[in-house]
Amino acid sequence: MNSESIAEQQSNHVVSIVEPCCSNKASFVQVRGAMSKPDLGLPERSPPRARPPNMPERVPQRGSARGKWLFLVLLFVLVIGAGVGFFALPPLFDAQGQAAPRAQISAPSPIKQTSAAVAPITAASSATPVSNPQATLPARSATALPTAVATPAAPATTVLGTPTATFTLAPTTTPAPVSKTLATKLNLSVPGSSQQVTGTLQDQAGVPVKDATIEFSLTALEGGGLFAQYTLTGTVPSGATQANVGFRVNTECGCAGTSEFLLYDARYVQGNETTNRVPNSRFMNGLDRWGFWGNGSARLKPSDQGQGQRLHVTATRSQTAAINSTTFPVSPGTTYTVTFSARVSPVSAGSGYFDLIFLKTSNEGTRKQIPLNTATVRIGDTATDQAGSFRFPLPQLASGKFLLEARYSGDKKYFPATASAAVLGPTPVPPTPIPADLVWFGPNFGSRDYAELFTKPEQWSEARGKVDVFKFDQQSVLEQPCVICGDNILHTFVNVDAFRKLNDWGIATALTVGTLKEWGCTGTAEFRAANVAIQNIQANGGVVTFLDMDEPFMGGRYAPNPASNKTCGYSTEQSANVTALFIRQVKAAYPNIRVGDTEPYPLFSVDELEQWTLALEARGVTPAYFHLDVDPVWARERKLDVAGDLRKLSQFFQERGIPFGVIFISEWTKAGSDRAYFDSTMEWIRFVNAAIGKTPHVIFNSWQAEPEDRTNKYAVDS
Repeated sequence: MNSESIAEQQSNHVVSIVEPCCSNKASFVQVRGAMSKPDLGLPERSPPRARPPNMPERVPQRGSARGKWLFLVLLFVLVIGAGVGFFALPPLFDAQGQAAPRAQISAPSPIKQTSAAVAPITAASSATPVSNPQATLPARSATALPTAVATPAAPATTVLGTPTATFTLAPTTTPAPVSKTLATKLNLSVPGSSQQVTGTLQDQAGVPVKDATIEFSLTALEGGGLFAQYTLTGTVPSGATQANVGFRVNTECGCAGTSEFLLYDARYVQGNETTNRVPNSRFMNGLDRWGFWGNGSARLKPSDQGQGQRLHVTATRSQTAAINSTTFPVSPGTTYTVTFSARVSPVSAGSGYFDLIFLKTSNEGTRKQIPLNTATVRIGDTATDQAGSFRFPLPQLASGKFLLEARYSGDKKYFPATASAAVLGPTPVPPTPIPADLVWFGPNFGSRDYAELFTKPEQWSEARGKVDVFKFDQQSVLEQPCVICGDNILHTFVNVDAFRKLNDWGIATALTVGTLKEWGCTGTAEFRAANVAIQNIQANGGVVTFLDMDEPFMGGRYAPNPASNKTCGYSTEQSANVTALFIRQVKAAYPNIRVGDTEPYPLFSVDELEQWTLALEARGVTPAYFHLDVDPVWARERKLDVAGDLRKLSQFFQERGIPFGVIFISEWTKAGSDRAYFDSTMEWIRFVNAAIGKTPHVIFNSWQAEPEDRTNKYAVDS
């Protein structure tokens, strides 16, 4: 198959387009301004003046005395004038015999540069490096002009939080035909706890350049790369009826290299439309509507950029990885824009490309490519003050090394200047290891002596020494009224210093939250409420380690109270979508919080609970644990094999690496006294132990109300 390379110039980058499949040599063309003849500011030379027609020449008559005298007088005047002019001319050589300096006409000043708009995220695989001062300048005259180049005193790597080296821009040795060039000093330092770049901009005489715009950009030198949008635009080719998007790694490219990147979204729009034509573009439904092949790795993870998931692709030089989306319709002759939102690691250079393939009726038409290169991202700009100084706050960096570049674009008076330095992002702090076996304690949030757990800790010192996790309910740590909480509200917990004391005792804090409820059904309102609860705990000395989702599978399908008809009415798939969204929002805001799930049995069968967990995993979210809320009374009434079902569930979660636990609580009909509650709970513990032994998580939780309310189970549970 013949290959044809076409280069498209787009804003400040070049995109290789290969038709129809795979070209080993993609030609890149960079459009530059035409070179123009310099305007030296000289007046134009006038053409010779023509003599009017029929005008006779005036020639002195030979032998005329008057004409001779006039001739002699004119000759005398010319001789005298020439002598004066001769002695007024400068010498050709000086006293030492060297050539005397001659008058010269200076080249015109550089054309005033127009600063490009600073895009928060603008990246293209073959974008012109920001550090190249000539990359974005208008065409120069034929007269050679000097270029400022960065000349660091010594290589320096800047770790945020420590002083850094100074980089100075010095002109090249080319003679400067203009009066000034610039030198820029860029100092990277972090006073206190901030991350701030400081520096100065001066001309060659050390005079500050004020009110000058300094632009900043970052490029990852290692690690996973920076989040950026890889975009190209064009016109749908003639004959194309459909298209798909995807990527190729070490296949269909004549390339071989290590590759690693995260793909968040693929977007295709035409004309003025805003609707994305790529199906399941953010992997909300896993890899549905996508086809992956190759022996490289492609795994879905929760997105850290809003809704959806991110596809983590890795491949060695000897491995391949490729994917195509389901085809979507296109309109020939219509303009289009295709955008891939991704993080591309620097190691991926030369390993492949993102692609847009236009399909004709019977075969592939044109394939357009964006090489897998790490992005240079503009992070903002600042201006120099009256002293030529500037400050610029750095964004929060991930771990790894980055190239920070500062650029002054110049103007009609000053030349451009750049400076750069390597900076290191903070070393990530790994989350505290969590033991596999945990004992959880969740008191009844309406208990009258709840606060005494913190004001009289000596009364449960032995039991407290065996507790690993203490669980609060979301309702009791919000600042809104809670009827069933009694006095156990945020104000009380703050007064008894509950959250801080748990840290001092070495007990992790868990928070039970609504994830999918009839009052939300979207996961968004539920996250807002959970976020407020988390902030309330952490603002008062606590650290939330676990978020316990309160039965989202049930919340999506059933009403919480049979007396109420209000329900989300979701299928398993719909409930999994919303729950996955909730978990991704939590992980984006609190990466170290573990999010687990609690679900009821026998309301859901073993098979339904397993399918529910698999549905979450298919969406890139795996619960940190799974706790089973068993109603033994209902199970006996239905004559179920509870022991057998416990064994099936225990084995299922063990195979998937998910810690499994059973909630130990009294049967609600046997809790007429403290002793009855204890005996009923111990009976249930012995039953579970006989069926599956000790579970990784042991949960002591209570929702039991006072004895006078125990005649109505649903009133108790509400």
